[in-house]
Amino acid sequence: MATPAKPKVSAKDQKAKLRVIFDKFDTDKSGHVSVDELKAMVKMLKLDMSDAAIKKMMADADVDASGQIDFAEFVAIVKKQSASGSAEGLASVVEEAGSAFGWLNPLNWFAAEAPPAAKKQTSKQQSAEKPPINEPARAGSAPVPGAARALPPARSPGRSASPTGSARSSSPTGSASPSTSKYYARTPESIRSMVDFVPTHRMKATQALVQATNAELHNEMKSELSVAQQRAKKLEARFLAKQQVRVEQAKKQQEETNHAVELLKYQKRYQGWEMKTEIKQKWELEQVKKAKFAEKANKRATSFKKRKARATTQRHKEQHDISIAASIASKVERSQRREESLSTKRAQEEQAKHQAAQVRFETRPEVRQEGREMFQAQRNATTAEVKQMLEENALKIAQQKNAYLEKQISIKKKVDALKAASLGSREGLRENRKQQATELRSLLEHERARMLELKDAAKQEVAAKHDSVYMWHALGIVEP
Repeated sequence: MATPAKPKVSAKDQKAKLRVIFDKFDTDKSGHVSVDELKAMVKMLKLDMSDAAIKKMMADADVDASGQIDFAEFVAIVKKQSASGSAEGLASVVEEAGSAFGWLNPLNWFAAEAPPAAKKQTSKQQSAEKPPINEPARAGSAPVPGAARALPPARSPGRSASPTGSARSSSPTGSASPSTSKYYARTPESIRSMVDFVPTHRMKATQALVQATNAELHNEMKSELSVAQQRAKKLEARFLAKQQVRVEQAKKQQEETNHAVELLKYQKRYQGWEMKTEIKQKWELEQVKKAKFAEKANKRATSFKKRKARATTQRHKEQHDISIAASIASKVERSQRREESLSTKRAQEEQAKHQAAQVRFETRPEVRQEGREMFQAQRNATTAEVKQMLEENALKIAQQKNAYLEKQISIKKKVDALKAASLGSREGLRENRKQQATELRSLLEHERARMLELKDAAKQEVAAKHDSVYMWHALGIVEP
């Protein structure tokens, strides 16, 4: 009887290697593989499996029905399916994962199990298949597995034994004893025609049957083992061929990628140098233009400030001259009026003194009466003259006042005209400033628009160069 082949990898190494594969399945590092994680792995490996097949795979592996697969269950199901020699279920997913992640074929870590017929029977099976107690075995004969189902049936007691074995029972039942009928029923059809089932020859027939059965089982096990080994070798050769092709493709792709990366780096360096030189030249030109524009703007601002300062100084001087002239005219007029008033007052006082002296002279006792009359007449005349003089003085004062008011009004008109002229000149200056500010603003807007156009042109040029470089890389063309 052939013995099962030993595993190629020890149990400790198997668990260590399966732990790496289990960690690839366990994406959330929870220590368990869920249905979603199994579906994600199947989807990543691009396997054609339905949800029902994935759920059945999970149910086969989930022994404790927890809805998840722990590491022990994972090892058990992979070992069981791999050792059976048929890569199906979770073992097939593990095999594809090994191909995808670059492991060797994980199914070669386990030895194929012997066929079920070649397994040793347990003590219970041996005891169950031993001959009945009323059929004693020959002394010195050892119990052989499978002897119970290979025991020959007994000859019918109604017939005599024939040394040549020509007279055989035509029926397994008939009038045979129960034990003989039982052995006869358990004997294969191919063996029944070879053995005479008589009690004296039963032991020899049993030994011959056991030896034939063992030889047949040995041949079957040997053929099945060779078939399993050939299949494992084919699977291993196919897996190694796939891995070799993938390794060569990966090397070739890596070489092409490295070559493309180096070429792209060179192109980018050359393009960067060109762009840097061009940008530097443009920057120097822009700096020169900015310096010229700033110098021109400073000259304009300086001239504008000088013109504004001269206009302001002239306006302040004119206003100061006008105010000084008006003040001097007012002072002269006030002094003239004061002199005229003082002279009039002195004349009136002299006249009053003269009249008082005349009145005192004329009011002597002898001429008092005449003097009274004359004095009364003179006083009346003087009163009338004084009244007329006061009226004339009042008229003169009114005329002078009116003249002064008219003069003040004319001076005020002149001042208002000067103010209006000053306001007009100020409005003109304000308009000039607004116009100059508008011109400066338009120049700044034009300069800003020009800068934006330059930036857009530079961006478009850089984008065009990037597109050309990408096209060269895509077409495999190198710029000379």
